[in-house]
Amino acid sequence: VTCNVARGQAKVSWNFSAMGCERHPGESLKLWCVPCRELMCPYCMTIGSHKGHEGKEVSEVATFEKQVVVKMNQTLDRTLQRRQEEVAEMERVRMLLGAVAKKGEENIRKVIAELHQLLAAEEQQLLASLTARRANAVAELDRGLNVVQQAVADLSKKQADALRFQELPVESSQHAAAEFLAGLQGMLDMMHAPPAYDDPATATVQV
Repeated sequence: VTCNVARGQAKVSWNFSAMGCERHPGESLKLWCVPCRELMCPYCMTIGSHKGHEGKEVSEVATFEKQVVVKMNQTLDRTLQRRQEEVAEMERVRMLLGAVAKKGEENIRKVIAELHQLLAAEEQQLLASLTARRANAVAELDRGLNVVQQAVADLSKKQADALRFQELPVESSQHAAAEFLAGLQGMLDMMHAPPAYDDPATATVQV
């Protein structure tokens, strides 16, 4: 084997005449055994271990195998190119997905912020409404309490008048009996008169 280096490129050439047969000294390996796929000399093919095997000239086989290698390299080159294109496409899709994911995240954050604003505004409205309704309820309760307190005061006064009439000495004289009856009638009329205030039983309180 000789190796020549020229302009940075290595060129390898085979000197088959220098390759001797181990089984038949002095004979060079000029032939290629097709079924065994190995080098042999003419004696190997005629009387040796490769007798009866198909043999071809080494140069012919080398030329053919070289074409096979060239085709294989071309196939590998096309395959590599396709794989590189696939990698480039996958990288492009990856970048696109990243951009889409980032945009989607931004949109989601924006929607969440808008929802927070809407919820805050709705919360303020609900709190204001609740405060107003509570104030109205307290006012209604205060009004009802005043009505009940007034009714209690009137009833206490009527009870005091009734007790006073109860203690009058109607049996002492006819004049006293007449005064008792006149006063009693006036008291009864006052007791049966409708109250000047709202009846607490009909008062309604909205909460």
